[in-house]
Amino acid sequence: MPPTPPSALVTGTEYERLLSSLRLKSPWALEGHTPAEVREDAGAQAARVQGGRVDHGPWRSVVDVIVAQCRRHAARVALSDGASEITYARLEERTRALAAHLRARGIGRGDVVAVVLERGAAFVELAIAVWRAGAAYLPLAPSHPQAWREDIVRRAGAVLVVGSPASEVPGVPFLETGAGVGPGAADVEDTALVPEDLAYIICTSGSTGEPKLVMTEHRGVSNLLHAQRDFLGALGPDTRVLQFFHPSFDASLFDLLMALPNGGRLETLDASPLSGEPLAHVLVDRRITHAVLPATVLRTLQPGGFPDLQVVMSTGDVCLPETARQWGAHHRFVNGYGPTEVTVASTLQEVHAVEAERVPIGRPLSNGHVVILDEHLRPVPDGVTGELCIGGEGVGRGYLGRSALTAERFIPDAFGPVPGRRLYRSGDLGRWLPDGTLEFLGRRDDQVKIRGARIELGQVEAALAALPDVRDAVALIDDTRERLLGYVMPVTGAALSGDAVRAELRRRLPGYLVPDVVVVVEAWPLNTSGKVDRARLPRPPRAERTGYQPPESPGEVALAAIAAALLGMERVGRDDNLFELGGHSLFATQLVARVRRVLGAQLELSAVLQAPTVAKLAAGLKEARGGVDLGPRGGAAGMALAPSFGQERVWLMHKLNPDARAYHTQAVFRLAGALDHAALNASLTDIVRRHDVMRTRFPEVDGELRCELEAPWEVEVPLQDFSGVDEALLATQVAEAVRAAVQAPFALAEGRPFRWRLLRLGAEEHVFVHVEHHIVHDGWSFNVFVRDLLNGYAECVRHGQVRRPALAVQYYDYARWQREWVGTEAAAAQRRFWRQELEGAETRLQLPRRAAPGGRRFRGVAPRVELDGDLARRLQALADRNHTSLFTTLLSAYFVLLHRYTGSRDLLVGSSVANRRWQDTEGMLGMFINTVVLRGRLDGDPSFEEFLARMRRTTLAVYDHQELPYEQIFAESPARHQGGFNPLMQTMFNFHDSSVGTLDASPLDVTIVEGLGNGSAKFELAVVAVPLYSEPGHIQRLAGDVVSIPRSEAPVRSSPRASLSGILLSWEFDSDLFEDFFITGMLSAYQQLLRSITDAPDTRVSRLSLLNDADRRALVSVGPRQSAPTYRVPDMFAWWTRRAPDAPAVKSGDSVLTYGGLTRRAEHLAHHLRGLGVGRESLVGVCIPRSAELVVAQLGILMAGAAFLSLDPKAPPVYLASLVQDAGAHALVTTAELADRLTGLPTVVLEELPPVSSGPPLPEGSPSDLAYVLYTSGSTGKPKGVQIEHRSVVSLLHRTALAEDLGPGKTMLAMASVSFDVSVLEVWGALLNGAAVHFLPPVWDVPALARCLIDHRITHAVIPPVVLPRLAAEAPEAFAALDRVVVGGEVFPPEAFRTLQRGGFTKLTNAYGPTEITVMASAHKLDEGHDPEATNVPIGRALFNAHVVVLDARGQVAPPGAVGEICIGGDGVARGYRGRPELTAERFVPDPFAVHPGARLYRSGDLGRWLPGGIIEFLGRRDEQVKVRGFRVELAEVRAALAGHPGVADTLAVIDSRGEEPRLVGYVVAEAGVPVSAQAVREDLMRRLPGHLVPSEVVVLEAWPLTPHGKVDRSRLPTTAWRNPDAPFTAPRTEAEVRIAAVVAELLGVTRVDVHESLLALGMHSLQAMRLASRLGRMVGREVGLATILMGPTVAQLADALSVAPAAPTTIKRLPRA
Repeated sequence: MPPTPPSALVTGTEYERLLSSLRLKSPWALEGHTPAEVREDAGAQAARVQGGRVDHGPWRSVVDVIVAQCRRHAARVALSDGASEITYARLEERTRALAAHLRARGIGRGDVVAVVLERGAAFVELAIAVWRAGAAYLPLAPSHPQAWREDIVRRAGAVLVVGSPASEVPGVPFLETGAGVGPGAADVEDTALVPEDLAYIICTSGSTGEPKLVMTEHRGVSNLLHAQRDFLGALGPDTRVLQFFHPSFDASLFDLLMALPNGGRLETLDASPLSGEPLAHVLVDRRITHAVLPATVLRTLQPGGFPDLQVVMSTGDVCLPETARQWGAHHRFVNGYGPTEVTVASTLQEVHAVEAERVPIGRPLSNGHVVILDEHLRPVPDGVTGELCIGGEGVGRGYLGRSALTAERFIPDAFGPVPGRRLYRSGDLGRWLPDGTLEFLGRRDDQVKIRGARIELGQVEAALAALPDVRDAVALIDDTRERLLGYVMPVTGAALSGDAVRAELRRRLPGYLVPDVVVVVEAWPLNTSGKVDRARLPRPPRAERTGYQPPESPGEVALAAIAAALLGMERVGRDDNLFELGGHSLFATQLVARVRRVLGAQLELSAVLQAPTVAKLAAGLKEARGGVDLGPRGGAAGMALAPSFGQERVWLMHKLNPDARAYHTQAVFRLAGALDHAALNASLTDIVRRHDVMRTRFPEVDGELRCELEAPWEVEVPLQDFSGVDEALLATQVAEAVRAAVQAPFALAEGRPFRWRLLRLGAEEHVFVHVEHHIVHDGWSFNVFVRDLLNGYAECVRHGQVRRPALAVQYYDYARWQREWVGTEAAAAQRRFWRQELEGAETRLQLPRRAAPGGRRFRGVAPRVELDGDLARRLQALADRNHTSLFTTLLSAYFVLLHRYTGSRDLLVGSSVANRRWQDTEGMLGMFINTVVLRGRLDGDPSFEEFLARMRRTTLAVYDHQELPYEQIFAESPARHQGGFNPLMQTMFNFHDSSVGTLDASPLDVTIVEGLGNGSAKFELAVVAVPLYSEPGHIQRLAGDVVSIPRSEAPVRSSPRASLSGILLSWEFDSDLFEDFFITGMLSAYQQLLRSITDAPDTRVSRLSLLNDADRRALVSVGPRQSAPTYRVPDMFAWWTRRAPDAPAVKSGDSVLTYGGLTRRAEHLAHHLRGLGVGRESLVGVCIPRSAELVVAQLGILMAGAAFLSLDPKAPPVYLASLVQDAGAHALVTTAELADRLTGLPTVVLEELPPVSSGPPLPEGSPSDLAYVLYTSGSTGKPKGVQIEHRSVVSLLHRTALAEDLGPGKTMLAMASVSFDVSVLEVWGALLNGAAVHFLPPVWDVPALARCLIDHRITHAVIPPVVLPRLAAEAPEAFAALDRVVVGGEVFPPEAFRTLQRGGFTKLTNAYGPTEITVMASAHKLDEGHDPEATNVPIGRALFNAHVVVLDARGQVAPPGAVGEICIGGDGVARGYRGRPELTAERFVPDPFAVHPGARLYRSGDLGRWLPGGIIEFLGRRDEQVKVRGFRVELAEVRAALAGHPGVADTLAVIDSRGEEPRLVGYVVAEAGVPVSAQAVREDLMRRLPGHLVPSEVVVLEAWPLTPHGKVDRSRLPTTAWRNPDAPFTAPRTEAEVRIAAVVAELLGVTRVDVHESLLALGMHSLQAMRLASRLGRMVGREVGLATILMGPTVAQLADALSVAPAAPTTIKRLPRA
């Protein structure tokens, strides 16, 4: 998550991407993913094909390169076996002679020489000699069975066998190794090789058992050499490469090429030291620098003990993350991948740290490319599993003598840069990761099915290897294909048992991934390639009993039959976990419905989710029989139709803003194949005929919703023909057509609630657009619609018609049943449940919202991201271990996220439930879903698993009470309508795991993009999680929530639960309320949180990470480091004095004191104080007004080695005495005028100092000495003495970042009270930078301030926020000569900036800093960029030598946009509070962000948040977060809203606690000359804010009452009139108010209504508000909507609103259709 998130989010409305997405079945609206066809960069196919051409110059064979090295490094060692060495000169001589001998025997280009040798120099020499002769070698091992070896030699057509006498093959010429070679023959020149020449043949095992002879050309060998250099960098003479692999394994060539063509040294070994300690000795003793080793061998070594080893490569087997982590910590670690058919290596990946379950295999090597294809050889989207297919220079010639197999595996390469080349189909599975690297997922034939579930053996192996005391692991399927076997090798000294391993694995994995048997082995049997020889692993005997237990009782038999039918299985055992067999939450709903219908028994949904076995469920049924509500039944013809509660809810939201599209849903279908238009129309006609809800119009009668049914009609979908459109324009025109269909509003009273369009793109390509209003739709309905549409189409194509049986129950039968049900005892019991469940809940989610416009516009954005398959499966495993669902796990994590963002421990989140607990409703279209409220309680800081258990209990209880309509749940809650639209819960979390089910055979290939964005948002924040199940040959939900339905001749089922490949997250939010960056940060934090949870689910929720380390560091605002010549204040002042002793230092009135003069007077005082016993760490009070004497006193005290205590001369003597006593001051310095203000301690009067006398030299002191103490108000009422050291003053104020140009020749104004820390900035900010300080006279007003600024040519000033607006308005000319104005101490008034900006002055800095960090810690220069319309000015970035961070309540770094406490570290942090060690320890905590150990971080108690660009926004005091009427209120939020009213210059919000209940009061200061009405401000806020954020009273002031520090004096704010609940009743005053009050009284059933009382507070709900709007509209003949009522819910406000409402539109009465 970057500190500056992207400004433009993927919204789901980028319809121009749709066509390519539909065609490629790839994501189209996914963050971080752009469909391949619409990329504009050069790597346009990077998502599907990756690799690149690299020009390595003129082609040279590897032999030529090696021969050149032999001549260049003749004396260097080329080969060594540890006992003997062969130089390059000897190598060249030997290979030249051998080559000549071979040519003399007639061997040349195209011939094959079989080499039967072990590892060693002899093989290397012979291989090079064969190449020099122009032939190819076939490496075989002496250990291979002789008959097999002879067969291979004959198959290869070898013309010579070289080896020991035992290697002879009858009938084939033979050469014994070591045979003498005549010296004369060595003069013959080498054969000139070409790229197409055969280099070698490697024999690999075939899946059929028949070996394959892979032919590789010199083109590939030469390219591999260059690719090694491109990836590894320089490989030179100092390289020592281990030749680990046997020559019969192609990886041996990789070793050879790293060494000999680069002048390096190849270290060969025999068969004995192949692993463990012997191999470790070889690596150390022979000083190996480069080693390529199988992953299984690496796991036998302990990394870190090989000082010469530079590069370690893992190849040949799957590398485990732990292996990569261990080796990557000590060496450059590379994970490699490559089939023999593509010249040894195809991809490489340097690995540093691995967080995922698998180690990536990297990117293609030079001049190679990789594409991932599905079973139809089509590219798959990023993140989707497919077959790894490889092209480029390394692709081999094919299989010798196997032309059919060659044609099958080596196919035409449609993706490479060179026409006519071939692509190798590896048979390996992989996928592209978001960072553009590849992930290997095992062999395609390693994905096996056991017990109906698809299993990846690699996933099982990784889980086994991750267990404690397990060094390595293997998983396989036994020969019967019925058992999953696991093998583990323990770490040295550990004792493992197979049963214990299985038990631990059951805690971590779903049941279907746990091996039936685990075998412990001490060492792996290895083959010659160093891989585990799986055929030689011991097979455990089979147990007598099987896993299947048949159902026993009649109830179990019936239940098992129902479950098996729903799961599409032949049988289900009594103890089988139904969810492990593929069940999901909607399966549970269907099971409950089937049991109710078939068995007439009640089965609670929670029971299915808690105990999902037939035996346990049947046991629970015994007590539940009888008295079961069978749900909706068919009604008599002609019965009146009533809407459901859900339809009323959607209709009310529609009426709030009829033009909004928040309650539309839309999808597009790509229909590939010859489309039968008549069949499509027939299928849609049948849907309209069978489903009454699709033929409904929704008129409004007297403010109430009515339903009217239309007769069935023949559907004819409007067709737009794009078949003649140029392909380059097609995507845009399709987008425009989709946009037109999606954006149009619905007229529910007159029109149909759906819209269909058909776009013809070609003879066999169409796009079908489907748009529905939510009043007839939900997610389950969409799957029913897809099933009915495609099955009906297929039926019509096959049989010429669609005549499906009528539904037994229609939607309005359900609606009627629902209205009857709410009056039953069952409904009353649910009301009691909800009343208890929501009692005392906090109903306002405390997220940082922007000020909303006047009424919700439902404008929104829905960015989407995808969780990868590894994380998804880890989450599923976590859910399984905790006996809960993936939904509950994701929901619990969302609660934790909200808790961490808000600090609240009691949260409410809405969620939609299917609400189809009756079998007859399963196949119906309609709006069935109900919204339930889930409550997350995080008291006590539980671990995640503890909280997950709480949420499991909560969700199970809610599922059993899900039928009560949301409106009635709301009525039982503590929430009340406040004028907002979602007063109970503002965020939703939904889980869409429903599937289309099983479809009939379909003649079309269908791709669906469901849930297109339309720029709207239903809720403030709504998250949808969609698990992606993707099984080839099934209905797949692919990356980006693209649904793929393959063309098929037989029924096709949805992908099973075991095929989880990822989770899509859609994060829809109201863009009027939240900034993009905040939501982006939230989405990123959620992903990191999920990773943290899966890594350590037993961690307390407060400690779970929302940020990775890099993001955490990036969210610390670190100021630049700035050094000073010295770090003591008097020394720094002396430094300037020496440079310019006559420069002005202090100006007061017309008098000027120079740096030299100030030094002399201060030294005089210092010597006098030393004579009084004042020394280092002494504290001396200073009670002097703003003047030159003040500076003399402060500097003199510092020169004496003491610290000064600033005392305000205007403060009461009693108060000053208390400070002196608390601080323990040793003496007092004052003036004659103030000498009697304080008594009781030695007093020095400046005017009465004795003559200068020479005394001992003044102390030098230390930067850590105390410089001054300032007292600030404490939250307990007792002032706190803040102690600041010299180092802090100099670090923060020398070359201060607040005003970099403050220096000689500049003048700083001093106007702050001497007891306010800004005075330190004013005085010492000037004097530590060679500037002058000018004191403002003690008595001043705004005109006097302006004159001072102008007359004395002030260049720098710190002006209080309360003064700035008046100065800007009354004397803008005063700013003309100013270089910089710093504003600090209070919230910056944005209106003042706008005023000054209009006058041309922008050099303003908003500074922030508590006294505890030496005046200022951060600043924001408004002239470097600020939105003049913003209602809040940020406090910017950290200043020199400081760092600022926002932490949450638990001390964790808060994500971007999240509100937390501003904490400050760096050189400016104070020593602490004088005499208050407990408080010091509480507020000054260890600083984890500091460079130096032991540093401390100051917890400011101020709230802030991180904004884009790395700046921080101040949001008020933490103790300003108060509760009013049960709602938590941020006073800063109220202030910002008040500031948004026209004409308001500055604002304040306070809590008045004088009454029985605290109330909110707002104060505003108007701009000069602008009339502002308190009532107008309040009514404006009522339109823009929820009711609890609207002040009970607003007071308008001309100016603030100020303290001596220039801050608002809250004690002097005018007293407001508190209204007693028994205050006089305000009756209607006008005719309009009388008429409105009468209607309201009738609707609410009350006798009278106060014209100023909120109707919502009186209990009016949304339906009553809608009726009121309808009646008032008819009464006055004007257009009155639901929003009118909610935005001004008092009789007085409604009377005003009606007077300006537009006239009601003329309507024509609709006649019934024939």
